[in-house]
Amino acid sequence: MKNLGQFQSDDNEGFTAGWDWDTIRTTSSPPQTNIGYGGNGSNNFGSSHTGGALFVFGDGSVKSISFSVSPTTFQYLGIRNDGQVPGNY
Repeated sequence: MKNLGQFQSDDNEGFTAGWDWDTIRTTSSPPQTNIGYGGNGSNNFGSSHTGGALFVFGDGSVKSISFSVSPTTFQYLGIRNDGQVPGNY
């Protein structure tokens, strides 16, 4: 396994480095509907569900977050130690 822990240009970082650009998402912008496949997903969460996307929280619960969630609230949901209390979502 000479490539273990190293970047690979053939898009197999998940196997060799333990992460992959194709699976990284951030809460810097709200989830989008029907974002499609391919590329790096523009770092956005998305879903084909009507009205929102499903998320797994650190306590193991699963909740739907509306596509119309405020950007500030969505960002607060993605940062565990910022001390902010997210609004309704």
